[in-house]
Amino acid sequence: MNLVNAEYGINIKISENIINELVIENPESFSSIVHQFIKGRDGLECDWLLSNKDKILKLDKFVEIIENPLILDFDSRKIIGRLYSSMQDISNENPIGKNEINSVVVKNLEDIISQLPYDNISYNLDYNMSSLFKLYNVKIDISDNTLIENIVEYIKVLSFLCKINVVIFINLRCYLSKEKIIELYNMASYYNISMLLIEGSEREQLPDSRMVIIDNDNCLIFK
Repeated sequence: MNLVNAEYGINIKISENIINELVIENPESFSSIVHQFIKGRDGLECDWLLSNKDKILKLDKFVEIIENPLILDFDSRKIIGRLYSSMQDISNENPIGKNEINSVVVKNLEDIISQLPYDNISYNLDYNMSSLFKLYNVKIDISDNTLIENIVEYIKVLSFLCKINVVIFINLRCYLSKEKIIELYNMASYYNISMLLIEGSEREQLPDSRMVIIDNDNCLIFK
């Protein structure tokens, strides 16, 4: 995969075995570039193109942006929707289990209704499994996790449920040490996720990484 921005002359080759780091020293350029990525992530037209073997891909289908790793929304509509959809598919392969649950629920409803002083009551004889998931508040469990554990869990969710290929982190090096970022990179590679770090200032280059710097004069420097 390649991420291309014609305005800045950037062509970033995305691969699982390399950490790409884009350092943007000019504050106006930093905010503009991040804003354009967010627009693309949200399905809007932006200045970035994602391609794979000359085929243009939609950023919102393959790319996620983590603006603040301290605030990871595991309960977003996108993630919960994908979780419930996957569980629904599994349930559809086992209709006997669903029928057994339905029989128990209907019997209990009949018992309760039979004891009411008013008897003109109706109810659905079938149900959608998603309603059951919501009733029991099925969600991703991140209780008592450390910061890096939460990020790894989020990457797993993005890979398995959302089929995301690229995760872009904004100023991640303000939150994690070099060693922790390498650890995160190894875990992301294991789950077939490529990483792009966007940073506002240059730091020590990570091992096995490619760095592109946009300096204060918007000149490109490759390392």
